[in-house]
Amino acid sequence: MNKILMPKGRKVTVEGTGVNLTSQSGLVATSKFLEQKQLIDMIKTNILIARGNNAAYQFYDIIEYRVLGIIGGGRSLGRIGEI
Repeated sequence: MNKILMPKGRKVTVEGTGVNLTSQSGLVATSKFLEQKQLIDMIKTNILIARGNNAAYQFYDIIEYRVLGIIGGGRSLGRIGEI
């Protein structure tokens, strides 16, 4: 159990004892939501960056992984490197 000090001195207690909690930060549901909203298709259609046939990841993969990383607790899109 963690206690968090909120503004104006209000205390909030956070418990991780729920039975429906996930260890994936809700990323499976988020990934399915993004797929349903056709995020990857929009990126493929609107952002054209050529990658070699032997590239391990395509541009849209990198964007999806970064979005999920931020939702899962990552801090920024910084230091992505060259694509």
